[in-house]
Parts: sequence; structure tokens; C-alpha cells
Amino acid sequence: MNHWTAIEPLRSAIGEGDPYEWLAARSGETFREKGGRRTFRFDQGGQSYFAKLASGIGVREALKELTSLRTPPLDASREAHALQTLRSSGVAAPTLIGWGVRGQRWLRRRSFLVTEDVGTQRTLGEVAASLRPGDFRARRAWIRRVARLVAGMHAAGVNHRDLYFGHLLVRGEDRNPEIVLIDLHRAQVWTRIPERWLAKDLGALGFAAQNHGLSRTDLARFVRDYAGAGYARTIRSSPRLWRRVSARVERTNAERARKGERFGG
Repeated sequence: MNHWTAIEPLRSAIGEGDPYEWLAARSGETFREKGGRRTFRFDQGGQSYFAKLASGIGVREALKELTSLRTPPLDASREAHALQTLRSSGVAAPTLIGWGVRGQRWLRRRSFLVTEDVGTQRTLGEVAASLRPGDFRARRAWIRRVARLVAGMHAAGVNHRDLYFGHLLVRGEDRNPEIVLIDLHRAQVWTRIPERWLAKDLGALGFAAQNHGLSRTDLARFVRDYAGAGYARTIRSSPRLWRRVSARVERTNAERARKGERFGG
């Protein structure tokens, strides 16, 4: 590898060999395998890990990103940077165990990323579906937790780009749960996040919330808790941002309806 790093005990397990090839030889539960990318769980030395292997980026995907004025995720370095930034800022995300990149040509670049296995968990979507309609206290508590997590992520300078309920894992008991951000391979790290990327994150979350039955009152509570100020004051102080968020929610709903896609996030 041109560059790779890992902490113990994974570092010693890999030894002097090629870490990408070592990981590719691991067996375990595969969660995704498509387009030269594989995400799987494996055990090593009595511990459980999640690994992502990527062998370049497809020309079609790269062109789609570039024509939309977006930087394509060329390798694992983007996710590694986002994870390190979030963890150092106290935002719940998987612990980075190791990552590496090999190759200069981005179409053929190989990379890997290994994180801790966050353990037994549910998605936020599963939690939302399990809430009883009349349990307003629990609903408000979950809204507050999610709002504070997303606010912390944005305060750290990280935008997710795929902030749906399926990428928010809940671990622990309901009395003291922890929400963990996952799937950060398209995340970006900034000194100051541009408004368009804030709107994309918040719009994706708003779309997911609507499709899981959250009301306008629930969404207003989220805005209040996210901003740390009253709803009306927040909307007045950043009217363009929240107009963009609302427009993105409506656009996503229209796109899904036109394609006949069933919501799953």
C-alpha cells in the first residue's frame, strides 16, 4: 500500500503483508458487494470489526459526481478523515481501526477502511416505527437526541450527504441510548459547511422523518433543538437555509413518487 495505518491488535495481525489482500481473504457476513466495493463484518482475535474494501470508482459514478459539481469519493481517506473529526469532536461514530490507499490513478485505486463493530443495534427507522402514537414524551426525547447529534456533526464541520434514518444506528437500552453515525464514505469535512450541504443533510432527514410519520410539530421541535433557539427565531435568522431544506424535502418526495420507489430510509 502507498499509505496505510492500523491500531493494535489489527496491526500485528496484518503484519508485513498487504493489508488489502489480508482483508480480502477474511470471511464473514457481507452486507454489501457491488461495483468493486465490499462491506462486511469479520472476527479477529476474539474481536468483531467492520471492513470496507474498494477497488477504484466507476467511470459512470465519477462522471455523475463531477457533472453535478461534486467531488467523487475516490478512496477511504474521506471516510477516515470524517470519522477522526467526529470522534475528536465528541460526536458518536464508529472507532476507526485502520485504513489505507494504494495507487495514484483514481479509476484503479484500491483502499480499505476498518472500524469497530458497534454491536447490537437498531436503525433509527426501526425505533421510529416502534414508537407508540400517544407516547409524546418518548418521541420528543428521540427528536432531541437526533437534533443534538446532527448539530454536533455540523458544528464539527462534517456533512454526511446521505443522512437518512438507516444511517443512524441506535445502541444501548431505551433509557440511555446512543445514536451512532455510519456510512460516511461520501462525507465532507469543512472549516465552514456551505449552506447547500447543510440543506442536503437536513432535507434528507426531514424527508425520512415525514415518511416515518413525524408531524409538522415534531419537525418544528427538531429545528428548535438543532439550532438551540426558538423555532420562529431560527427560521427568521436563516430563512434561505430553511427554504432550501423544505424545497429539498418536496423534491425528494416528488422524485421517489415519480420513480415509484418505496421509501426505505
